[in-house]
Parts: sequence; C-alpha cells; structure tokens
Amino acid sequence: MSSAPDVAKREPGIWSRFRIWSRFQREPGIIGALPWTHAEFWSERIVLRYGLALLMVVGAAAASSLLQLFSERALSFPFYVAVVISTWIGIGPGLLTILCSAMVVDYFWIPPLYTLGIDDENWSWYLVFTGSALVSLLWTWQRRNTERALETTVARRTAELVAANLALRGEIAERRAAEAELQEAQAEVARTLRLTTVAETAAAIAHETNQPLAAIAVNAGACMRSLSREPPLLDLAREAAGCIVEDANRAAEVIARVRALLNKEGPKRQPVDVNRLVQDVLTLTHGAIDRQGIGCRVELSDRLPNVLGDPIQLQQVLLNLVTNGIEAMSTLANGPRVLKVHSAVDDAGAVVVTVEDSGVGIDSRQATRVFDSFYTTKPNGIGVGLSISRSIIEAHGGRLWLDSTAQHGARFCFALPVVGLATE
Repeated sequence: MSSAPDVAKREPGIWSRFRIWSRFQREPGIIGALPWTHAEFWSERIVLRYGLALLMVVGAAAASSLLQLFSERALSFPFYVAVVISTWIGIGPGLLTILCSAMVVDYFWIPPLYTLGIDDENWSWYLVFTGSALVSLLWTWQRRNTERALETTVARRTAELVAANLALRGEIAERRAAEAELQEAQAEVARTLRLTTVAETAAAIAHETNQPLAAIAVNAGACMRSLSREPPLLDLAREAAGCIVEDANRAAEVIARVRALLNKEGPKRQPVDVNRLVQDVLTLTHGAIDRQGIGCRVELSDRLPNVLGDPIQLQQVLLNLVTNGIEAMSTLANGPRVLKVHSAVDDAGAVVVTVEDSGVGIDSRQATRVFDSFYTTKPNGIGVGLSISRSIIEAHGGRLWLDSTAQHGARFCFALPVVGLATE
C-alpha cells in the first residue's frame, strides 16, 4: 500500500486547490467556456435551478453527517458551500438553500432532535449559522452581479472593437482605392504636362518664326519684282536675295534658341550692344510702322555699356515687345499713334530698355496674368510671347515687368546686368 507521503504527492493539497480556484477567478475565460457557468443557462430553467438548490442541501447534509463521524458536533461548512453554489445560479435558489439548510440543521443536529424546536442553549449558535449563511448569500450575489457587469462590459467592448476593426478595414480599403486613384491622376497629370510642353514648344516656334518668315516673303516678292523689270534690276534683286538668306538663318537660329530655352539650356553669352539691337529691330519693323502710321520716338543713351547675353534671344525679346506695341495701336481709332523706345542705365548700374505705346493699354486685372503661358489679350494671339520673353530675360540674370505708371497705352521694361556685373 502506498504511504501517506506518496498520497500527498499524487493528490493536490488544499493550497493547490485554492490556487486552481484562484486561477479560475482571475481568468474568466476558462469558466466562461463552460455553458452552465452563464446566467442565461439557468434563467430559462427554473425547475432545474431550484432542484439543484434542494440537491445541494441534501449533499451538504450528507457531507455534514460524514464529517460528524470525526467530530463530536456537526460542521456547518458544507451548508455554506451549498449556499454559495446555489446563489451563484440565482438569488431565489440561494434563499431556498438557506431556508432548507436551517430546517435540516434544526431537525437533525439541534436538540431536541428530529423536531423543529430549538432549546435555549443552541439559539445563539443557530442565529450565527443563519446569519453566516445570509452573509455568504449576499457576498456571492454581489460577486455574481459584479461578474455579470464585467461580462456585459467585456461583451460591449468586444462589439465595439469588432465594429472599430470593421471600420478600420473599410477605411484601409478606401485609402487603398484613393491611392490607386491618386496614382492614376498623377499619371494623367504627367501625360497632360507632356502634352502641354509639346503645345508650348510648337506655339513658341510658330510665334518666334513668324517675323523672319514674313520678312522672307516680303524680300522674295521684292526680288521677283526686280527680276521682272526690263532691264532686270539685278542690284536690288541681289540685295533682296541676301536679305532672304539672312532672314532664313535668323529663323533657324530662333528655332534653335527656343528649343534650348525649353530644354533649360543656358544662353550663349557674349558682349551685346543694346542700342544696336534696338536699331536692328526698328529696321525690321520699319514697314509695319509706316503702314500703321505710327510715329517712332527713340531715345538711346550715348554711353550705354554692353550687356553679356545671347544677341538672337535678346533681339527676339525686343522684337516681341515692339510688335506687341504696334498691334496694340492698330485698332486705335482716334488719337496719336506713338511708339517710344528708350535705353538708359539705372541706379544699380543695369541697362534698362523701355518700350511704350499709346494704344488702349492693359486692364489692371489682366496685368498680373500677361506673363502667363497661353494667356493673351489679342483676338488672334497665342499667349506665349511675353512668357518666353520673361524666361529669356531671367535666364540672362535680368527681369522683365509691366510698368503700371503709364497714363496711356502699355509700358514694358526689362533690365540686364552689364558685362562687368554679369561676370562677377
């Protein structure tokens, strides 16, 4: 037979059982996994609940009778256990257990035995027993209510977490869809920018080559008329043909400069006489100025220092400003038509060129947009001339602006650093 120590090793002691019960108390999920531990299981089974309460009283009486074999007096501990277990499944079964336990104890263990009477010596013990049973009932019921409240809170929080998780998944799905749409939109914007760049390039080339091509057509007509004379005017024809070659070369250079500008290439730097550029541009536009009946006032500084820049690009800027002034005065019905070109050196030492017309002028609401791409105030304009001109001037380290102090017409000015300042 096994010895007492061996039995102690195999069977857990009272402290081990207490630790197991404490673990059940700390981890409600273990008990919650059992269906008969939930209040809903017993709330729908009234007969079973009260039947179990009576069964617990019978079990407590049997346990107390068994323990009486080792003690002179019956022990009340089994009845307290019955009260705790019965109250756990309902307050009604707990009260029934207390009532039945009091009657059983009175009948079997309190003299006179086998009657429901109590002698004077055992009233105090009976009252303590009944009061202890009531305290056990109240403590168990409060503990059960607390656990039910905790279960309700856990269930509510779990439902909230599930709802939040579903909402978060929906938000993640929406965000991914938005990211996909954003990527598609970015791809569409990139495509639009490429198309815009192509359109700007084509418009710039068309705008900047218009004057050289028009000059070629005029000189070609003069050459043909000189050759059709009898006798042919060969000197004039030769001069017109030379002008055609010069204008064709200038058109090719303009296209090359526009492409370099759009490719963000720097201008070809060399000393440039601004007064000479003004005279060349006025010579190119002399025919248009005469046809429009425009008076030209030129005020050029005698000792104007050279600027460092690309002569072809700077000539295009000046030609664009002069052509805009001529076209602005073409629709002027009354009043004098005067084009003013002025060059000087400002206080900072930069060369400033001013082109002013006496046309209808530019509205103050349009003044901030005249340098935007594809914005024009002319019916047949493209809207890239001033934008390209500003880009050219800024690439040379200068600035181009619209002077709002002009009383009539429009006054455009650009400033360029001189050779010494530009090389520093």
